[in-house]
Parts: sequence; structure tokens; C-alpha cells
Amino acid sequence: MTENGRYVLYALAPVDEPLALEAADLSLAHGLAMADSLVDATARRFGATLVTRDSDFEGPPTRS
Repeated sequence: MTENGRYVLYALAPVDEPLALEAADLSLAHGLAMADSLVDATARRFGATLVTRDSDFEGPPTRS
């Protein structure tokens, strides 16, 4: 699939209980909205680089 002439990879990631709990921990620890922390937790689980323009993710990335 291409988008603006570039190849883009899409994947669906199921939200299971461990992922939801990781997201909740991130939300509390970093003051993120639950939706933002779910995106971050999903990227962490799959070892993906999170690329966003969302100002809630400003600053250096945190990995634990």
C-alpha cells in the first residue's frame, strides 16, 4: 500500500489485559491520557519507533 508515494506498513495490535495494565502504568507515571499511553505501550511491546506530532509526547523517549 502506498500513501503519498511512500510505502506504509499497517498492523492491527490486539489490546489484551497485560497491554492495558502497562498503558495504565504509563498513564499514571507520565501524566498521559489513556489513549496516548495505549499507543506508547503498544509501540513498546512491538519494539516499534513511535513517530508522532502529538505535543503530549514531547521530550526524550522513555523506555523501561
